[in-house]
Amino acid sequence: MTLTAGTRLGHYEIRSQLGAGGMGEVYRARDSKLNREVAIKVLPEGFTEDAERVARFQREAQVLASLNHPNIAAIYGLEESDGVRALVMELVEGPTLADRIAAGPIPVDEAMAIAKQIAEALEVAHERGIIHRDLKPANVKVTLDGAVKVLDFGLAKVLTDDSDAADLSHSPTLIKGTQAGMILGTAAYMSPEQAKGKSVDKRSDIWAFGCLLFEMLTGKQTFSGETLTDTLAAVVRAEPDWDALPATTPGVTHRLLLRCLIKDQKRRLRDIGEARILFEEALSGPEDVSVATAIVQLPVRSRLWVGVAIAVAITGLATALVVRLFESQPSQPPVRKFAIPVPDLKQGERTPPVISPDGRNIVYVAGSSLWVRELDRLEPTELVSGVSPAFPFWSPDSNSIAYLANQKIWRVGVTGGQPAIVAQASFNLGGTTPGGVWTEDGKIVFVQAANGTGILSVSEQGGDFKEFLSRDEKSESDFHKPSLLPGGKGLLYIVDHNDGGPDTIEAWTGQTRKTILHLKDEFLDAPVYSPSGHILYRRNTGNPGIWALPFSLKEFKVTGEPFLVVADGSWPSVSSDGTLLYAEEGESSFQAVQLNRKGEVESTLGESAVWLRHPRFSPDGSRVALFKGEQNASGIFVTDLRSKRDVRLTFDRRLTIHPSWSPSGDRIYYESREGGARPEIRSLLADGSGKEEVLAQDGMQPYAAPDGKGLLFTTIVAGQGFELHYVPLEGDRKPIAFLEAPGNQEQPVFSPDGRYVAYQSNESGRSEIFLMAFPAQEGKWQVSTNGGATPRWDRTGKKLYFVQGESLMEVEVSTQPKLSLGTQRPLFSGAMGRLRLDLWYDVSPDGKTFAVVREAPGDKSFVHSLRLVENWYAEFKDKQKK
Repeated sequence: MTLTAGTRLGHYEIRSQLGAGGMGEVYRARDSKLNREVAIKVLPEGFTEDAERVARFQREAQVLASLNHPNIAAIYGLEESDGVRALVMELVEGPTLADRIAAGPIPVDEAMAIAKQIAEALEVAHERGIIHRDLKPANVKVTLDGAVKVLDFGLAKVLTDDSDAADLSHSPTLIKGTQAGMILGTAAYMSPEQAKGKSVDKRSDIWAFGCLLFEMLTGKQTFSGETLTDTLAAVVRAEPDWDALPATTPGVTHRLLLRCLIKDQKRRLRDIGEARILFEEALSGPEDVSVATAIVQLPVRSRLWVGVAIAVAITGLATALVVRLFESQPSQPPVRKFAIPVPDLKQGERTPPVISPDGRNIVYVAGSSLWVRELDRLEPTELVSGVSPAFPFWSPDSNSIAYLANQKIWRVGVTGGQPAIVAQASFNLGGTTPGGVWTEDGKIVFVQAANGTGILSVSEQGGDFKEFLSRDEKSESDFHKPSLLPGGKGLLYIVDHNDGGPDTIEAWTGQTRKTILHLKDEFLDAPVYSPSGHILYRRNTGNPGIWALPFSLKEFKVTGEPFLVVADGSWPSVSSDGTLLYAEEGESSFQAVQLNRKGEVESTLGESAVWLRHPRFSPDGSRVALFKGEQNASGIFVTDLRSKRDVRLTFDRRLTIHPSWSPSGDRIYYESREGGARPEIRSLLADGSGKEEVLAQDGMQPYAAPDGKGLLFTTIVAGQGFELHYVPLEGDRKPIAFLEAPGNQEQPVFSPDGRYVAYQSNESGRSEIFLMAFPAQEGKWQVSTNGGATPRWDRTGKKLYFVQGESLMEVEVSTQPKLSLGTQRPLFSGAMGRLRLDLWYDVSPDGKTFAVVREAPGDKSFVHSLRLVENWYAEFKDKQKK
């Protein structure tokens, strides 16, 4: 039965047909319940009319659905509607292995990588007692980044089809069950026992696996014939054309093919896991299975072919050795590029992925977890979860990772285990652009946050921080993104100047500071040394992307002009063998929306923008102030909710963020920064008229008292962290310390009656929400119990909101006869509609809606894969010579 677009099967809507075969017709469909694309396989009508087969299939489908492996396309369920019975399966994009082979033989290394993943899929299925029975190139998908998915696992066992097809490589001849005397499988990939109608086991899958590997290497079927009978005869009697294998095929692969394609079932490879192990060893290092070992068991004709190949190889090796004696330099290895899938890694994250010094792993932060991805494996490993780690960096031996979390520096082994605290900081380790390195002499060197004392160090075994490198407080606001120069030559880092920005790459030699590159009014980031003799760095303005600066480590000087390596690339990281890891930047775009208490969008608030942060409702709820920006224009905007018009309030080059309203709604307070200078609290009339007023120095995140007589704000205390201060708006306007405590106290908000202040603090080891009586500080209460950020009151003072992970939480507050807190409950998750609660939110005066920032529809700020480039400089070498 052929289905048309728009047809519904239960809650699945058919979109288009993907293909058809003996096992049924396959369609792309939309799952309306889970909002995802799926594949629907409609079973043949003859199948659905057989009650016994249907019952057996339902039992088998339950077993198949239990398979959970990254190389196996999943079965989601069985759907029946209007007499149509269909399988619901994972939709796998990309070409089939048959499509790849149709374009010609696959290179040996790539073929082995694909075969290894197929072997892993078969291994996990065989361990569950499930046999594929119809393994063929058309049932294997290979995505553009090299990931493999095996389709239709076990379906041949329970489906039947008596139809014939012209293309024997795509036409399964199926039977009922595995009884002797019945044929099951696809002719060109059947094992001899299948072709003879004998009972089968997992060794038939191993035979088909050998056929696939042979076909990938040669570009042609292992066994073929003009008719179905001829093909079956070849399977039973003929030998593969061993001469067709490429001369570069490793001996271990020859031997494996022989073991897979032995016609005697008893002598065939018994466990596909052995194949997987051989491939892992072959792909990870020098071959340890000799060609001679493989020859011993090959047929006579093949021994002759291999003997000739060895003779040629020996002659070629001797010639190569002679040539090498007279070469001034070894030949340049080729450039190789790979995509590394990293799901849901946001481009805007301040914590970049880093490749290990040995080039075998990458570490990155996604969500609130620390992940390690071995480059020869498909799935990452979660090392640390639930603590919002940041700025990971590697030990020199690539065996451990250090990272920042909750004002502490931690270390954890690359294989996992219990993290250990290296050092606790009483000052602010946070900020937007710090970072750290782990030196070969056992020091962890870490950059303090903006306006801190500089670069600090601590022993890898733990202890107290010591000053490693101090900054000039008159001209420099901070350092960031340090990286090591090899051989103990020193440290690279960015310098952020008070009168400009992070426009300088410097090196510390252990004795002196040396400027490597200075680009006035530019924004430079993430300098790293490459063994090719270059310093790679990110340039964010002008011509953005990853650039390379020729640099002599021996002479410690720049030796050429910078050149662009990757346009719009970011997060460069280089291993000791010169492998470059980076991300391609997407086009970030945000939108402010108004949500109801269920998290559903009620309306949009103004136009989308590249940067959008900190929405705040006016006291009467008719307007929203927020920070909005494009590449060359940013400022505080006010959106009228009735007219939907945006009015821009601030225009100059200074960064103006964190707007807050006066109680009367006629004035806006905000944080203002210029370059790397210290922030100020300023104010401006909400209609844009009049002049700005400077209210406090070193101030951030202002919030007006309900009586309008003063402001609370966060201030930076060098070497200590963030404190809360109060500035009166009458009299001498001299700021007064309200809350001084170790760590960071920030984001203060008054209760509507002015009697309490809610704020965010990490004094307990992680970020939590606290309440404190104002102004006398006569009481203090912890509100959140499992992490919290960004507190907000409703206008009645009876409810307090805060962010916990990706959820917006609500807690009842009672102040009579004394303060008490109710039970916390989540309202909605930021994961709904790609909300960004971390970019702040606000509550409307009536408590019915919330202003929240979300990623705009069509936004490309999520990085779904990183890029890995081996021998990156080979692409530019000839150009540089010219």
